[in-house]
This record gives sequence, structure tokens and C-alpha cells, in this order.
Amino acid sequence: MNIYLIGAGDISALAADAAERFPESAVWAAKALPKGIEFTDNHIVQPVYLLPGIKYEQLLREALAYSGGVTLGEPLLRDEAAVNRLAGILSAEYGNQNALFVGHGTNHSSGRLYRELGEALRRESGGRFFLSVLDEDFTAAREWIAENKIDKTLLVPLMISMGRHAENEIIGRGGESIRSRLEAAGVETVCVAKGLIDYPAVREVFIDNIASQLKSALLADF
Repeated sequence: MNIYLIGAGDISALAADAAERFPESAVWAAKALPKGIEFTDNHIVQPVYLLPGIKYEQLLREALAYSGGVTLGEPLLRDEAAVNRLAGILSAEYGNQNALFVGHGTNHSSGRLYRELGEALRRESGGRFFLSVLDEDFTAAREWIAENKIDKTLLVPLMISMGRHAENEIIGRGGESIRSRLEAAGVETVCVAKGLIDYPAVREVFIDNIASQLKSALLADF
């Protein structure tokens, strides 16, 4: 059985983990489903996405268009349990430090998951963690800084992999970057240059999802 990992950026670490966990399956990592291939057997398509947004819906349509059995996995955040699991992973990673997490944002209805994750992070950290997104202004983050008298914080991209948005708009030194805004507000900023896929515990979430899809596909054969 083939396992297709679909996501932008460098997802090779997840591909390596999947190949080790599922040695009887061929693992492929790509930005999109391959064209011109007819699936005639059961295959797992695992989106390496944060949210079930526009890209996920497009991938769903593409997967359904193939012949044969295609089982589509779910993105990292999909329900309350997944939100709480990610909040717990990030809390275990950053402990008692202040941390500003910054995601890409979306106009899709799945954007509610950012709000739910933000609430979970605040609960986990007792207010030391705050979640912002790039398509919002900086007002809420400034209020968090002022209310908690924060003079030093980690700046953590909340994106699957480190790409242009994370490198330039979040931790970059450009005048409009989140890092520059924090430093202009007098906050000492420690940048974390890693995407979510770089956390072993996050990769394990995807591995668990693939295992569940494999089990479902195998049961369907009987």
C-alpha cells in the first residue's frame, strides 16, 4: 500500500518516520497528488496541513476523483481533542516561558480552530502563551504584553514548516515583521526557527492518523 504525504515545505522528517513505522508500505512525500496515476488499490493520502481549510477541501476533491480505494487522512487540527493535544505538546516544549505563537490565518470557517487553540494555550500556560495570526493587527498581542508586563518572549511560528511567511513575516528583521514589532515595543525576542513538523511529538500525531487510516483500509478489504 502506498502512503502519500501531501504538504508544502520540507516534510522529509515525517516521511522518514512513516517509512520506519510502516515498513510494508511505500511512502511518498509531495506537494500535490501525482497526476496521471490511477489508484487501483487502497491508498492512504495524508495531508500534512494544519487546518481542514481550502487546501484540504481541494485535496479531498482530487482524492475522490481517483479510481480505486483512497483513504484521506485528517489535518493536524480538526476537533477539540486534536486542539488540546497540540496545546499539550507546545506546553511541554516551552514550559514556563512566555511564548507568542503566530499562525498564517485564514478566512475559511476552520479559522475558529485558531481561536480554540489560543484558548487552550492560555489555559495550559496560565496566560504565558498567546496565539496571534498574520492577518490580524497587533493590538491583541500588545494587550497581552501590557497586561502580563512581558519584557521577554519566545516568538514561535505556528506553521507546518519554515517557509517564506515564517522566515520573513514572523521571525525576519523587516520593519513589518512580528519580530520587529515586538522589539519596537521593547520586548526582548527569542526566535524559534522551526516549523511544527520539526517537533517529534507533532509528527507522531500524523503517524497516529496514518495508522488509523491503514487500519480502516485493511478492515475494508475483508
